[in-house]
Parts: sequence; structure tokens; C-alpha cells
Amino acid sequence: MKRRIAAGILALFMCFTLMPVEVFSQVLKSEPERIEKTETLYEHEIESDESDESGVQLALSGSGEEAETVKIGTADELAAFADRVNDGENELNAELTADIVLPDTIFTVISGLSEHSFNGTFDGKGHSIKLNGKNSFLFAYIGEEGTVKNLALCGTVESGNYCGLALYNYGITEKCFSTASLTGTEAIAASFADNNHGIIRNCYNVGNITDKTGHMGCGGIAGRNYGKIENCYNIGKVSVEDGNPGASGIVAYNYSTVENCYVLSGQKVCSSGTASNCSALAKADFADETKFTTFDFENVWVMGDERPLLKDAPEKSEETVKIGTAEELAAFAKRVNDGETKLWAELNADIELTSSCSPIGTKENKYEGTFDGKGFTVTLFEDENPDNGLLFEYVGEKGIVKNLAVRGTVTGERTDEGFVYNNYGNIYYGGIAAYNYGKIENCFNTGNAKAKGVGGIAYENRGKIENCFNTGNLSATESGSYSAGIAVENYGEIKGCYNAGNVGQEVNVHNYLSGISAYNYGSIE
Repeated sequence: MKRRIAAGILALFMCFTLMPVEVFSQVLKSEPERIEKTETLYEHEIESDESDESGVQLALSGSGEEAETVKIGTADELAAFADRVNDGENELNAELTADIVLPDTIFTVISGLSEHSFNGTFDGKGHSIKLNGKNSFLFAYIGEEGTVKNLALCGTVESGNYCGLALYNYGITEKCFSTASLTGTEAIAASFADNNHGIIRNCYNVGNITDKTGHMGCGGIAGRNYGKIENCYNIGKVSVEDGNPGASGIVAYNYSTVENCYVLSGQKVCSSGTASNCSALAKADFADETKFTTFDFENVWVMGDERPLLKDAPEKSEETVKIGTAEELAAFAKRVNDGETKLWAELNADIELTSSCSPIGTKENKYEGTFDGKGFTVTLFEDENPDNGLLFEYVGEKGIVKNLAVRGTVTGERTDEGFVYNNYGNIYYGGIAAYNYGKIENCFNTGNAKAKGVGGIAYENRGKIENCFNTGNLSATESGSYSAGIAVENYGEIKGCYNAGNVGQEVNVHNYLSGISAYNYGSIE
């Protein structure tokens, strides 16, 4: 079985590496067709609709025995996925492609029957699902082989049913967070599980959790724990209206393992049972990385301004800027460079720069939001103003640039402001960003560039570059120059990338050229 899976993955990788750039661009740009929202008949007893009109887009994640991965971008597609799971296809995988707001009509819960417990992988991809009073939880049963990850919960819920992610968790819930305000009037309210029999790890809650029953209790992470909860935290308010002691930052009733978790000062970790290596911290201490000794800040967490955040499920700013023209891109760059560094952005059209546009992010105001290209292309150009030759100057530690294509021809031979310089005045260029401290993923560059130092994706990488490629022709312009297909200098991580462009030189003396990285001080795999 392992050999068949490995062969399938290798074949898939070869298909993508041989795919023409134009075709790959269209693959990135293509969005699943969206069906019109229709009223879904549903009861919380969770019987499946008999309709076979799913409205979802399917993509095989492998071949033969591999389960399908369903792409979900609307409430209708989520309902259709739930129907399939509830009808017995409980090993389906799913990936969200957009934030989803559940409708005001009663909605189908996933895995409504214990014999159809969800045993696939549900990857939120950093997107959110907004709950409401009629739709207070998403899963009934997460099975022993099931995984839910990279998902955000939001919304305001007051319900007589359980409020949160899953009624029963027997699998793995990881790298999820909740900002939802949850109030239970007849049942437990807890962000990720009423009853946890599996593993909840690397999750956190910032929403307010309230028990109006006076006796059921509530928890920031779970209601009852019979499994394991680790590396989680809660800073949301937890309360019981009549003062019942069953309100806790992590779990109301603990019958098993809770470890390496953190709550606000004044909160209990659990109302019954014991916990190990857990602490109550003052709000200011949540901004101190040294307090979270067991948190993985290399791969899972990143320290925010006030507390730890998840790398693969970042919290969104209150505003996501929609960008479809060069003027809108320029206005977004100005807002970031003037200090609104955490703004999120999404492209909704291809953009060709036809006038001056400063690069996004400065040394003082690095970009710390998420910029989602949605598969669209930005075409750079150069005239008398070379500001147009670079899209991002500095991507900060919390910044993410993804699903973006860059084209154009850039020559960094002038000394005008707008290209990126080091302290000695040398001009450096990167197809996506000059300096990356955050994450660049699922991006490609087909632009041709000449500069003192030129990288197909970034000049200097101190963060992570993943699943990216370059087909542009890159040329070092002076003696001692550097050019590389992905990043000239790598101090971070480069993973799953390739270069198919020419990496050359204009001066044939002491130049440093490489297909992936000219200077690698980090990791490449």
C-alpha cells in the first residue's frame, strides 16, 4: 500500500512539474463553480437529505483506494459534503477554499450518526466557519481516524444544543481556534468538543463561553475530557450565570490528561480532575514566548503582539481588502506602508501595473497580514519609475503571501528608489518579495529580471517558501553578483519548490548562480 501511495504521489508531482506555465496558471485561477444557496431541510436529530445533488467540486487526492478530497467554498457545498458523509462516505477528505457563513435555516451536521463517524481529514486551510443559534455545532462524531485542523470558528451562538466544533471527538482536533461567543441554555458550551475521547492539541479560544443552565458547566476548550488535551490556551471569559463552579478555561470536567495548557489569571484549568504543567498567566504574560515552553514556535505557533497565534490558521483582520485594479493595489500598498501592516487582501482579477506603485511593506512596517492572490496574476513593468519592479519589499514574520502569480520584465540596473537595497546601496530583487520573514506558498514567477542580486521568489528568505516555482530568466548584472531560481540567500525553509528558468550572468567574473539557492544556511527539501 505504501509503495502504491508513494508512486501515486511521484506521478502527480511529475505531472505538475511538466505542466506548461499557462496551464498551471489556469489551474490556480480556476474557482469551483458556486451553486445558488437553497434552503436546506434539516433537524438536529441529523438525518441525511436524500438528494444526490452535491454541488461540490471533487478532486482525487490520490488514485485507486485513495479517498476523495472535496473542495468546499459555500454553505451549500458544506451541506452536500455532510450529506455524503451521513450517507456512509465517512472517509471523505475536505478542504475549505473560502470562509463560510452557515445559513439561518437549520443545517446538516456532519457525521450525524455514530456509525457514520467522520474518519477523513477536514482541513480548514485557515478559513473560518460562522456558527449561529440554529446551527450551533459542525460535527456530531469525529471518529478515531478523523482529523480536523487549521479551522477557525466564529459567530455568536445561544442554543439549547451543544455549542462548539464537535459533540464527540474520538480523533484529532489540532491547530484550530475560536473567536465565537458561545452560550449554552440547556447543554454544555465548549469551543472544540462537548466530549473529548481523542486528542485536542495546539488549539486556543478567545471567545466568551457562558453556561445558562446553572448546572451543566462550560469550558474554553472542552466540556468533558476522557482523552488528551495538550498545548492549548484560553483567554476568553468563561462563566456560569448562577455561579456554578463548573466553568473552566480548558475543560469543565477532566477524567484523563490535560497538560501544557494556559489560562488567564483567575481562571481554573479544570473544575474537576487534575492537570499537569499548566499555568494561569496574567494577560501581559501571554505576549512572552518564554512562558510557553512546550509550544512549537518553529512549525506550529508564531508569537503575535499579545499572544501566540497559529501559523497555518492566522487570525484575520477585521477588514479584508478586495483588489482588482492597479489603483486599488497602490492604495493597499500605501495603507500598509503607512502602518496598517495587518490588513488582509484578496485579488479578484488579474492586474497589470500601468502607473507608479510602491512595493508593499517597508523595513519599518513589514507586511504582517495575509495576501491571497486567489490564482490571479500581477504583471510588473518598468518605465522611468522603477517602483513597479517589485511587488513586496518586506514580508514580516506573521505575513503570508499565497496563490499568486507574477509576470513582467524587470531590470534593476538603476539606483532610483523603489528597488530594495542593502546597506551598501546594492540593488536586490525577488519575484514575489525581496525579503521574506513570513511564508510564501503556492506562488510562481514567470517574470524576467536583471539585478545585482535576483531571486525567482525572494532575494532573502528567513521564513518559509513552500510549493512555489520560477520559470523566469534571471541574470546577475555585475561581478560578484548573485542569482537563484527560488531565493539567493536562504536562512529559513524552502520546501517543495522547483526552478525551470535560466539562471545566468551578464558579467562572467565571480558570480554565484544556483537553481534553488546560492547561499543556503537553512533547509531545502
